[in-house]
Amino acid sequence: MKKVYGIILAFLLCIVNITDISAATIKSSNLIIDGKTCYKNYHNDVTNEDIHGNLPSIFITVDGKAAYCVNFGVDLQEGDATYQEHYLKMLNNNKDLYNKISLIGLYGYSYSGHKTNNYYGAAQLLIWETILGAGLQPEYKVRDLSFYSSGAGYHAGELINLDVQKKEILKLVEDYYKKPSFCGQTYKIKKGQTFTIKDSNSVLGNYKVSANNTNYLTYQVSGNQITFKANKVGTGTVLTFSKGINDTNTMVYRVNDGQEVIIPTDYPDISCELKVEVLEEDAGYIQIKKVDKETKDPLKGVKFSVYNEKDEVVDTVITDDKGIAISKKLPYGKYYIKEVESLDGYILNEERIDVTIDKNETFEIEFTNEKDIPESPPTGDILIGVVWAIGAFCLGFSIYYYTRMRKKES
Repeated sequence: MKKVYGIILAFLLCIVNITDISAATIKSSNLIIDGKTCYKNYHNDVTNEDIHGNLPSIFITVDGKAAYCVNFGVDLQEGDATYQEHYLKMLNNNKDLYNKISLIGLYGYSYSGHKTNNYYGAAQLLIWETILGAGLQPEYKVRDLSFYSSGAGYHAGELINLDVQKKEILKLVEDYYKKPSFCGQTYKIKKGQTFTIKDSNSVLGNYKVSANNTNYLTYQVSGNQITFKANKVGTGTVLTFSKGINDTNTMVYRVNDGQEVIIPTDYPDISCELKVEVLEEDAGYIQIKKVDKETKDPLKGVKFSVYNEKDEVVDTVITDDKGIAISKKLPYGKYYIKEVESLDGYILNEERIDVTIDKNETFEIEFTNEKDIPESPPTGDILIGVVWAIGAFCLGFSIYYYTRMRKKES
């Protein structure tokens, strides 16, 4: 036997119209009951009669949380309330059953907006249905899980339809297991980028968010969306979304050998993760390598300009000892490179090379240069020129001498 609780339970036996519920709270060591039923619904196989319970107007709560009857056709009795550990062990052997009962309790009377006796009654019926579905029923055969109006008058004995409340509670139970739609995903964003994702399941607000590392990015949750800002390139940050409302363990109490009462307060843990990787910005580099066309030796000091699509110079680089020059970081786009200054003794290479940067990579380009060596005329051509010059001189001298001699003769 564990902690002793007393339960004050009173039922208004004459309910014509459904009214708001007041609550009796377990505080003392004595259990005092008014009436001998826990609004039970069952068929007594011995007397062959259906026993219908009446929707209570006063019911049990423990520490402000609603408590519900577990057994069918079992009266609440006066006396000490004892903790029923064996019943909890039995429930824990079927974790799905345990969790469903817990969540029905969460979304029953204790849930915001559900503090009416219709929702209390709907939750009680659902707990009984869940227990019945698991085969945990007493010697009575349950045929009718409903509440009826009690007392005399026009509405006495009328069925109280709680289908709307039951449907709402079951929907909330189902939605409890929904995770944000982006769980399990990996997102890659660029350094400096702000990125927002929206939860299409509309449950993000029900989860706590934590991150294993915020050196690479910061995040902010607003309603149904989360916004990231990438600050530093990194391999990944894991965000964890979790919930599990564990106020206290679920309790079950029994008074003597009578009715058992459950106070469901232990709710399932749900969690999931997403990963965010921060990459370099949408930019790349151009690496130029300059070599001698014949020897393939690197050429130092050659100047190149990088132009954008508007023919504007966006960078100018000069090759180093290894004949290599690397541009600054360039945004994605189309560019071209031209050599603008060569080395003494080399011919300027006027070739234009186009480059498209569409990845965070370094694009390598090789230029070659030819040496600027003056061409020497062939030896045979010089000899012919000399012969022609001598011949022309001799011919001219002969004509001059002949002309002069003729003048003397005349």
